[in-house]
Amino acid sequence: MIWATSTVLLNALAQILLKSAANQTRMVDWGLSLIWQLPTALVLYAVSVATWVMALRVLPLSVAYPFMALAFILVPIAAVTVFNENLNILQWGFLVLLSASIVGFALSSEISDL
Repeated sequence: MIWATSTVLLNALAQILLKSAANQTRMVDWGLSLIWQLPTALVLYAVSVATWVMALRVLPLSVAYPFMALAFILVPIAAVTVFNENLNILQWGFLVLLSASIVGFALSSEISDL
């Protein structure tokens, strides 16, 4: 499970770095390579592919892939924390629902293994 967790964290961090890079440049400005966040995010994505392959070696795809949904929870929370973005009450509610769904899926996978 460490490989799947690493993949989720690397992907979430890469998203934050991409947003940070986007905030610092205009798309017409071709100085993108001068922004450290962009190449760092791309490296993180490459490493996350390697950790994903390792995760798939030890976990069934039906267990590993839904685990990736954790990124859909981590990234909005990081956006609120890092970029002072706002989530409305409905968005927070759906994050809770998504969290419960991931936990439920994981628990049902364990029960079916018994």
